[in-house]
Amino acid sequence: MITGLYVGVLAIMMALLVVNIVRKRFKNRVGLGDGGVDELQQAIRIHGNFTEMVPMILIIMVLFEVLKFSPFLIHVFGVVLILSRVLHFMGVSKTPYSSKGRAGGTMLALLLLVIGGLLLILHFITGIIF
Repeated sequence: MITGLYVGVLAIMMALLVVNIVRKRFKNRVGLGDGGVDELQQAIRIHGNFTEMVPMILIIMVLFEVLKFSPFLIHVFGVVLILSRVLHFMGVSKTPYSSKGRAGGTMLALLLLVIGGLLLILHFITGIIF
């Protein structure tokens, strides 16, 4: 299953995001919440955005596989998803304000959600396999 590769990579990425939060908690002696510490707030939001976006896109990818969509399409979704998360991490890590990395990562993930959703709806209506 192709999606398994991307689930594996993203699981490691998520673990690294959690480790990043834990390191910043120890560094700033914050046990719960963000303690008003900017770098901890940023790390928490990077992880939060990851957990908000990644699961639905992975579900879309699994459905693509179950429905026998093109392996190429599934790989494109997986690579773009990883790229979107790396860009988001880099953008938010540099500044808590808007940045090109943050905007680019968010837009790529949003595109995957919309395109994936539309392809699944079109498949349901027409039976076309993409």
